[in-house]
Amino acid sequence: MKLWPARFSRQLPFSALAVRLGVCCVLGLLSAVGASAQSSGVSFKPTFLNFPQQALGTVSSPLSVVLTNSTGADLTVSGFTVTGTNSAEFTLTPPETCTAAPVPNAGNCVVNVTFSPNTTGSPSATLIVTDTVGTQTVGLAGTVLSSGSETLSLGPAAGGSVSATVTAGSIATYNLSLGGSGFSGTVTLTCSGAPTGVNCTVPGTETLSGTAVAVTVTVSTTANSGRMITPLHRQPWMWAFALLGFVGLPAVTGKDSRQGRRRGTGFAVLLLLLVGVGGSGGGATNASSITFTPPGTYALTVTATTSVNSMPVTQTQVLTLTVQ
Repeated sequence: MKLWPARFSRQLPFSALAVRLGVCCVLGLLSAVGASAQSSGVSFKPTFLNFPQQALGTVSSPLSVVLTNSTGADLTVSGFTVTGTNSAEFTLTPPETCTAAPVPNAGNCVVNVTFSPNTTGSPSATLIVTDTVGTQTVGLAGTVLSSGSETLSLGPAAGGSVSATVTAGSIATYNLSLGGSGFSGTVTLTCSGAPTGVNCTVPGTETLSGTAVAVTVTVSTTANSGRMITPLHRQPWMWAFALLGFVGLPAVTGKDSRQGRRRGTGFAVLLLLLVGVGGSGGGATNASSITFTPPGTYALTVTATTSVNSMPVTQTQVLTLTVQ
């Protein structure tokens, strides 16, 4: 019995024919494997979770895996297991909607995983899913920020500027961006370097979860009111002048002169008013208490601070303010 036409044996040497048969066998095996994988009817999206850079000792935002059931029947998921050398650094977190009830055909469910590195390098692990079809796997990996490389990514937002020009009495607004490098945690913000008559306002804290957040910095300036009132203060020479006036009053007015006595009385009242008004200063305003923003160019510094492994991490952004 011939396994192939005689013309094959006449036209092809045995080695070439063996190669062709080998290729056909390999392709057949790959097709069978693919068909077997597809026949399970359970798929995942994504099939691999790759966490962004995360600082040691911090917990990332959860990443989700969606399981889809295409088996043609209800699928019962009995559980999830994380295995591998770095399995302790990857944690299943709620909500998880796969094990509470069977997943109907054409339905799906979600499982969430977080990454909390406690070693340097690039930890990896495997998520194993056990269900009525069998077991499936999802790869897990993450990158750890090495000591001293942590960055809070503080800077101008897209289309924003770190300089502003205003007239005294106006408000300058700066739009900044914070985070986005994968860091998660609470960041404290402060603003320093404000000159006289300027108030710089920033959010007290921001909570980062791996993505960038918008930070608005508001800088208010003070206009010059133009008031320059200087108060009078009671001085010792005023009292001496008043006392001298009272002592010399009889000599000025004369003892028997009625008109002189009237003049003396008026002079005495005038002295008392002078001393009293000069010492009160109650309704006057000192020029030094009036604050306004002088024209000029100023540098204000916004500082973002957090702590990683009990070590402070700080980043600054300088803002330029020009007051006209």
